[in-house]
Amino acid sequence: MSASGREDDEAGDPGLGRVLAFSDGVFAIAITLLVLGLNVPRGLSASELRRSLRQDTLPQLGIAALSFAVIGLFWLSHRRVFAQVLRIDGMLLLLNLVFLGPVVLMPFSSQLLSRYGADRVAVACYAATIGLAALLELWIWLHASRRRRLVAASLSRADVLATAYRAADTAVVFLASIPVSLVSVTAAKYTWLALPVLFRLRRWIGAGRAEPVG
Repeated sequence: MSASGREDDEAGDPGLGRVLAFSDGVFAIAITLLVLGLNVPRGLSASELRRSLRQDTLPQLGIAALSFAVIGLFWLSHRRVFAQVLRIDGMLLLLNLVFLGPVVLMPFSSQLLSRYGADRVAVACYAATIGLAALLELWIWLHASRRRRLVAASLSRADVLATAYRAADTAVVFLASIPVSLVSVTAAKYTWLALPVLFRLRRWIGAGRAEPVG
């Protein structure tokens, strides 16, 4: 039996392995497009090159690194979600396809942010792309976990909520930064830093609840 066949058998649904392989390919393409969007300065003198690298290339690299991390985290989260899914139905297949839409738009919104980072439209576009992806990931998980036949029967309520909260926190932080950008673009970007704080807070609360009493 082939490796893909074993993966499908272990997953419990012949189509699940194909869905994961297709999704992994989309994530890989999105990450590759981040690099293809970077421009190499040409025909410049040494002083002009240094100025171009400092003023243009470094901000582009910073946004590309941020977007690489964001896409990578979405890929890890997508893998965690589907690691708990045993089989798929038509709705889950459709939701996953729709979820991949904002993923492939992330390189575009990243380039927009790197070139027009001081413009509220670029910031709002980037935040909306990330927030929409997080909302769709949450929808995927809520659909799968509510239809108990799609996930393991042993999946606890705490596990369901932990996965849901992670996607919900991401959506809230990025979507909340959109109205903030109308007041201050800089403040909107700093809003995104609240996400790792929320993740750590959720982890701390979960660890506290898991500790035995007495």
